[in-house]
Amino acid sequence: MKRPLIAAAVCLAAACALGTKTTILSGIWPAAWLAAAGAALLIGSLNRRLAKLTPFVVLFALACLYVTGYQRVISRPIERLGRDDVLEVRATVLDFPEEYEENQRVPLRITSVGDNVPGDREMRTFKTLCYLPFTDTPLEPGDTLKARLSFYQPDIRDGFERQSYYASNGYFILARHDEDTPVRIEQHPAVWWSYPLRLAKSLKEAVNRQLSARQAGLLNAILFGDRSGMDSADERNLRKAGLSHMAAVSGMHVGFLTMFLCLVFGQRLGSFVSIFAILCFIPMAGASPSVIRASVMYIIMAVSFLRYEESEPLNSMAAALFVLLLLNPFAISSASLLLSFGATLGLLLFSSPLQKLLMQPFRKYNRLARKAVGAVMSALSCSLCSMAFTTPILLLLFGYVTILSPLANFLTLATVGIVFVLGLLLAVFGTFLPGICPPLAILEGILLSYILKVSDWIAHLPFGILSWGDMLGKAAIFVLYAGFFILLLSKKRKVFLTLMPICAISIAFSLIAAHAAQESTRLTILPSGAGQTLIYAAGRDSLTVIDCGGDKGHDSAEAVIEYLDWNGCEKIDTLLLTAVDKAHARYAAKLLRTGLVRSLIFPEIPESRRKELYIELLDTAERHGVPYQIGTFDTLPEGVRVWDSVERKLVVEVKIGSQRVLTVHSLTQKMLSAFLENTVIKTDILLLSENGIEDADLLRAALESIEPDELVLECGYINNESVLRRPCHNTKLEGEIVLAESKGGDIVWQ
Repeated sequence: MKRPLIAAAVCLAAACALGTKTTILSGIWPAAWLAAAGAALLIGSLNRRLAKLTPFVVLFALACLYVTGYQRVISRPIERLGRDDVLEVRATVLDFPEEYEENQRVPLRITSVGDNVPGDREMRTFKTLCYLPFTDTPLEPGDTLKARLSFYQPDIRDGFERQSYYASNGYFILARHDEDTPVRIEQHPAVWWSYPLRLAKSLKEAVNRQLSARQAGLLNAILFGDRSGMDSADERNLRKAGLSHMAAVSGMHVGFLTMFLCLVFGQRLGSFVSIFAILCFIPMAGASPSVIRASVMYIIMAVSFLRYEESEPLNSMAAALFVLLLLNPFAISSASLLLSFGATLGLLLFSSPLQKLLMQPFRKYNRLARKAVGAVMSALSCSLCSMAFTTPILLLLFGYVTILSPLANFLTLATVGIVFVLGLLLAVFGTFLPGICPPLAILEGILLSYILKVSDWIAHLPFGILSWGDMLGKAAIFVLYAGFFILLLSKKRKVFLTLMPICAISIAFSLIAAHAAQESTRLTILPSGAGQTLIYAAGRDSLTVIDCGGDKGHDSAEAVIEYLDWNGCEKIDTLLLTAVDKAHARYAAKLLRTGLVRSLIFPEIPESRRKELYIELLDTAERHGVPYQIGTFDTLPEGVRVWDSVERKLVVEVKIGSQRVLTVHSLTQKMLSAFLENTVIKTDILLLSENGIEDADLLRAALESIEPDELVLECGYINNESVLRRPCHNTKLEGEIVLAESKGGDIVWQ
């Protein structure tokens, strides 16, 4: 076996995927893997033909044994704590808390639970994320607290598997504080492992003092991967432009740090200093898999350089993967890990050959011209190779990919390197020597503004987004991959004659797909917690938002704005509210304040029942000049039908092709029953709230009257599925649901 470390990492990755994403390993006795390894060794020694497979079988068997043991010894005992109601715990604070409106989320290391102490065999320390009330004494890393906590397993929310996400970060269970008991805090002198975290906080605060809020948010994301201060529109633009990696610390950032230290201290001393700087930088940047991967590879490279040896990049990457999965087999589900290793693998395998191929037409240029062209081709080849390996992952996780990332990277890559170095200097000087920062802050602000303008420009181009949900998007993706492999296999100097038609075809497909989406009729059902938010687009010229409700964890106004941005829509023709309560109008006033709404429709509310939300809605509409209709409707949006026979509520039906979709989300079951006694209505798809299925008899009667073919349950789980007796979709389990018109007039679920 030429590269045993690569084989070991691949076998461990396969075992981790098998053990954490399926239940196959849990049903196999651990000793069976030892028996399999022994049998493989025996067979390999007796049969030379099978001897080459023996190391792989042994490594995979040992990897499966390790993953099984990890689950039995570490993860499952922690998960079983969720069966208890409330437990007295002692814990150490691991990082500064994230603050929300009503509480704070704190990473803790639980050191004792109930009567157990760390030395007991039944008790092992473990990490958790705990939601605590605000404390009089701010929590800092290293503090000890005692509290009564209840542990629970995170569930699926809006189609997002939170349990898999948290487990990939080492949190196998979450906790919340028992509100009836106090939180006792013991503060200690700063411990050694907390210094990088304290330094990172000080540097972020220095950045916030020296730059505007928008610029500081982007710089903190570039330096530390902290996006909490970024404007939501800027973060969205980075995603659309294919620049999200800029705000997620990875090999590029670690490389910038290493190059800066080598420039300051020289190559040998800089390499030595960079080892300690990287070890300090890991916790400062959040210790994500992408940071650890890059750090391990750069440390191996630096050590090899100091020993006058040459490091093997593929072996270094395999070592990083092996270390990550050895520490936490559940990290195999991490999007950060998959994207980081996918991009790196593409760069290592194909970047150099592709760059040489792209440089062939310029071989006769003079040296200076070749260097200039080489820089451009290097950026292009790196973008294409990383994109080739990350596109399947992005499609699997998010359902779309942008083909504009090579252009965005070409325009910003050099600038990002300068921004990183200057930003690091600005943060350090802002902490210790703030008097010399203003000139540096001005230059840094100019560069950050340039990145923001480039991302904003590229994000708003009318093409570039390819979705796996439509045929044109799939066709464009297949064309791109075919072109990529043609480029790799090409030996001709006229390589750009191949590259240019491929780009043109992909851009044409994305333009046609975007135009078709804007011209089609579709209903988008946004996850809104306990509320409802629907977006009905009847072609390019009619956009109706039905309700804008939700809870504190679902800002429907921001979700609607994001929809408009992604779909190239400028205005909302009508905001139609089926009820004026928090479930249906919580964020309606916020949406009106954006100036995007042209008209407003909502039901008549008796004066005795008008609450603060109703008054705020009217006041906001009047102050922003939004015309509104109450109770009686002179004009309705195209394809929309409304019934106002229920007091304080509206029933709305929209038409998609030949299909009809009815929402009775705002009605209680008794209201719906009374409405159906006086109104004969049939529909193809019915939208219900969680409260609309509580009474099985009333639900059965309503379904028999309306006769829908399919149901959409907005929020919550289905406990009486046998009563429904028809296909049912769920926004809590599936996330955003799109009903689009097909060519035959039927509905396509996306």
